[in-house]
Amino acid sequence: MKTILTTAALALALPAGAALADPYCNVPEGQAQPVSALIELADELGWSVTKFEIDHGCYELRVTDPGGTRLKLVIDPATLTVIQGRVEDWGGRARAIPAS
Repeated sequence: MKTILTTAALALALPAGAALADPYCNVPEGQAQPVSALIELADELGWSVTKFEIDHGCYELRVTDPGGTRLKLVIDPATLTVIQGRVEDWGGRARAIPAS
């Protein structure tokens, strides 16, 4: 049930077509939220962060949610909103979360 809720929440957070796009975050210097704010948000959501990096100006996270679902998320550093995400199967396969 938690997997369904997590997937639904991420699908609602994605703009149409974002799951297929290669995101670039062109956030002007000084407008990005600090990484500490991102970690605080992840803690509030109950996510266990397993990997963090900055790629093409975006925050990229690999997390495990409270239900044990592994997620790969691309976060806008200015707003801390999910702009791309996918659920990763334990077998190493991944599937994009469909945009609503």
